Amino acid sequence: MVFSNAKSGISARVIERDLEITYKCAWRMLTLIRSVLRQSEETLYGDVEVDTGYFGGKGNAGTNNEHLSAVMKDKSVVFAAIQRKKATRAEVTENAGAKAHKNFVWKNVSTKNTRLMTDRSNKFNRIALPYERHAVNHSRGEYVRGDAHVNSAENFWSHVKGSIRGTHKKVSKKYLQSYLDGFVFHANNRGSDRARFFSLLDTVLRDRAD
Repeated sequence: MVFSNAKSGISARVIERDLEITYKCAWRMLTLIRSVLRQSEETLYGDVEVDTGYFGGKGNAGTNNEHLSAVMKDKSVVFAAIQRKKATRAEVTENAGAKAHKNFVWKNVSTKNTRLMTDRSNKFNRIALPYERHAVNHSRGEYVRGDAHVNSAENFWSHVKGSIRGTHKKVSKKYLQSYLDGFVFHANNRGSDRARFFSLLDTVLRDRAD
C-alpha cells in the first residue's frame, strides 16, 4: 500500500524506519516489488510523444562547454514514449544515437493511426519516415505549435528527476531501469489509488505464482 501511494517514490530508509526492519531488508523489499513491474509490450498509437532524457553524471561542462562531451558520457541516456492520456514507456539505452532512437521508437510506437510528436532532433529524420511526424523546434524557442508538443514527456522526466533528487538522492545506472519501471507503473495507473493498489497486488501475486 505504501509503495502504491508513493507516486514520487519511497526510499528504503523510510521503509526501514516505518516497519522497524533493517535497511537491507527494506531495500530488498522495494527491489523485488520494482522487479515485477515490467512494462507492457503493446505498441502505442494515436498522439505519441517521444523524448530523450539524461540522468546522473557529474562534473562541470566549462564556460564554453569544452568538457561537455565528458560530462554527457557519464550520464545515463533514457527514452520515453507517451501516448497522450493513455500509456507511458521509458527505457534506458546505451547511447543517444540514431540507431538507439530507431530501436526504441519502432519497438514501442505503431506506424498505423499515429501522429509522432518529437523535437527537431535530426536523430528522428529517417526513422520517423513511416510516421506522420510533428516536430517543435526548441532551439528557436518553439515548444508548442497547435497540439504539437512533447510537454507530456518533458513533464514525466521532470517528475522522475525531481522524485529521484528528493526521495532517492541518486540512482546508479545499474538500477535506473528498475526505478523507471516503478515510475511508469504509477504513470499508467494514476487514475485511482484503489485501482492502482489492486493492480500492484495482482502483479506481485501473479509473479510469485509463476
